[in-house]
Amino acid sequence: MKRVRRVGDGLTQHQRYKAQRHAYYLKNREKILAYNKASRLADPEKTRALRKAEYHRSRDRYREYGLKKKYGVSLAEVSRLLGIQEGMCAICGIDKPGGRGWCVDHDHDTGAVRGVLCQGCNTGIGLLKESEEILKAALMYLVRHRLSSEEQVA
Repeated sequence: MKRVRRVGDGLTQHQRYKAQRHAYYLKNREKILAYNKASRLADPEKTRALRKAEYHRSRDRYREYGLKKKYGVSLAEVSRLLGIQEGMCAICGIDKPGGRGWCVDHDHDTGAVRGVLCQGCNTGIGLLKESEEILKAALMYLVRHRLSSEEQVA
């Protein structure tokens, strides 16, 4: 078992260090913020590169945060849903989402997560306003025009 060295006030060295840094920040907040802003403005390309590198280094953490905030689910829950769907889009059945990856489909009225979709199917549902009536009308439209185009070919 690792031994933790305690300092006089009952805090570990790490806890005391963090408390000291926080106290320094609170005391010098305006100066620190001004310095950071000046650094960002002095070299915006460097700032952009650092932020991009941080994003790529922590992509799963950012994804996890966004899923929790927006849908109330974790990355593990999305993976579980995708496993239930056998790694395929719940609508079209493709196994490679392409584009920006898998989308979490949810009911806009209740907020309940319905499944995991590819970008195309998720966009399609959104453009059809999640309406069964519009979807049925679109299906009838496609069937009607497929039949009329088959008659023209024959």
